[in-house]
Amino acid sequence: MPKSPYTLYKQDRSPNWSVRFTVDEKVIRKSLKTEDETEARTKAQKIYYDIILKKEAGININFSTFDSFIDHYIKHKDSKKKDCNFNLIFSVVIKKFFQNKKPNEISQEYINRYPDFRRTFGRTYTGRKYKLRKEIADGTIKLEINWINSFLGYCERQRFVTDIPRIKTNIQITRRSAFNDTEIKVVRNQLEEDIEYARRGFGKQLIKYYFEFLLYTGCRPCEWFNLKWQNINTTDDLITIFVHGKNKQRELVALPEIRLILSNLYKMQTKRLGRVDKRSIHSS
Repeated sequence: MPKSPYTLYKQDRSPNWSVRFTVDEKVIRKSLKTEDETEARTKAQKIYYDIILKKEAGININFSTFDSFIDHYIKHKDSKKKDCNFNLIFSVVIKKFFQNKKPNEISQEYINRYPDFRRTFGRTYTGRKYKLRKEIADGTIKLEINWINSFLGYCERQRFVTDIPRIKTNIQITRRSAFNDTEIKVVRNQLEEDIEYARRGFGKQLIKYYFEFLLYTGCRPCEWFNLKWQNINTTDDLITIFVHGKNKQRELVALPEIRLILSNLYKMQTKRLGRVDKRSIHSS
């Protein structure tokens, strides 16, 4: 009788059977979760040949569920992109969504449930490390869907799966309306009046430059507060500004009017400090 390619055994203090076998010099151990030896042999045979078929199809056999592969993916991304929010969403929210599912259990219908799952998850999860607003913005859900689709693409490239659906959504993002010309004029006039009648003009003047800087660059408030002189490139015809905020980095191309704003900020800083502060363009 030929020798079995796998071995049944019981661990100390456990009544259940387990199976052990070797594939490509990798030892694989699985609990069969049964005390019956006949049932255990049937399960062991199925597990063994499932993994052999995966190997022959070129599928990665190191991971059996999305749960384990998500941990691997987070480590892979962490070496390229330090984003606390990205890691948290994957390790808490997206891992909860897949719930130890195997690749063959993921259908198009199931994966399209993510937006509804995400909206309810924010209200029901009580984990100590995860605090969320009551309402999840559509923009946030759409961003996370892009993350999941990238993750599923990575699963295919790593041969964890051969083919898997992507999330399809019709979520439309409503962008915040921008200031129109009349509103910009009203704000500027108000700032000018405040500067003229203020006893200390520096604070009001800085607010004016802050408003105009955001207007001519598209910079966000959190990016303004992190801005340094070394992040601004004025050597080319185009003024480019490298900004970072909310764990993200991006490059902005400013309108020509920004040159005067930068010049005024530079003069104001050197007049008050007697030097240029390398740590910030707006320090006083």
